[in-house]
Amino acid sequence: MWGGFSSWLTTSNGIADHNCQPFSLDTGRLWILCSYQKSASASVHFFANMLEAYYFADSAATNRALGQSVLAQDHDGDVEEIPHPKNELKRIHPGFDERAHGALIVPGLDLDHVLDRPETCRFLRSLFGWCVERMSASCEVHDAELPSRFRLVDGQRAEPMRNQSTHD
Repeated sequence: MWGGFSSWLTTSNGIADHNCQPFSLDTGRLWILCSYQKSASASVHFFANMLEAYYFADSAATNRALGQSVLAQDHDGDVEEIPHPKNELKRIHPGFDERAHGALIVPGLDLDHVLDRPETCRFLRSLFGWCVERMSASCEVHDAELPSRFRLVDGQRAEPMRNQSTHD
């Protein structure tokens, strides 16, 4: 889940370290949020396509949020290669509203599921890998198992961001 990713920063007593949030979803953009001292550890990451592409990787979450079966199954290929995912959603679900429906879909996305196939979602995995690497190194409080999630160890990453990661 999108919200679940930030839970790795909670302390042992369940209180979040607000000076060390990896990112927040705000109007469809991911922002890295860190204290001023950590802001020098920033990096630019690009999505291969619109955020809506990832809705096709988790059809269950998308259908649940839309209240009907819009997607018969998860996309067979790499969702980052769908040419116009927002237009495709509007074609198959004419009432699709990117803001209203996006606010319902995004919190329900299961990122372990979205990133489960190592050959897909290279741009999203690159972003998550970078965040996990940097935040694990600079935050005292984190989930030690996080680096083994999202196929960060064996999943492919996007070429343009390869030099920003210690993974490869």
